[in-house]
Amino acid sequence: RRAAQQWASAAFIGAASTALGMAVLMGRQREGSRCYATSTSVPDDEPVHYLYLHGWLSGPTSKKGLLLKDLFHAKGHELVLLDLNGGHPSKLTYTSAIDVVLQYAAAHPDGKIRLIGSSFGGYVAARCAQLLPDRVDRLLL
Repeated sequence: RRAAQQWASAAFIGAASTALGMAVLMGRQREGSRCYATSTSVPDDEPVHYLYLHGWLSGPTSKKGLLLKDLFHAKGHELVLLDLNGGHPSKLTYTSAIDVVLQYAAAHPDGKIRLIGSSFGGYVAARCAQLLPDRVDRLLL
């Protein structure tokens, strides 16, 4: 029973932090929260690309990625689940993962990019924000 209570508490905390993170990522700051978006709003005519970067030995079809994609869809946004593995987890390197994001950015030169990084994907997202300062305007790590 204790394990079930701990799991339920962790699930609640995870859901709450995801909801708050999504609010910040989409530009809806909640009063009293400690997360702050550091960028200005994107003009209505400028597209916004939301990208999910999975963790090490994970992939774009992970439960977390698919759940986030559904949550974004419910809010009227598309979340792109990038495959950092290059087709197979054995091919994943730090630089190859960064290249996947840079290739996406080059193929979609319009609009801002908002990155969601899980674990290793957060490390990649932070570096991509440094490499693309004019494109990446928000991070959720």
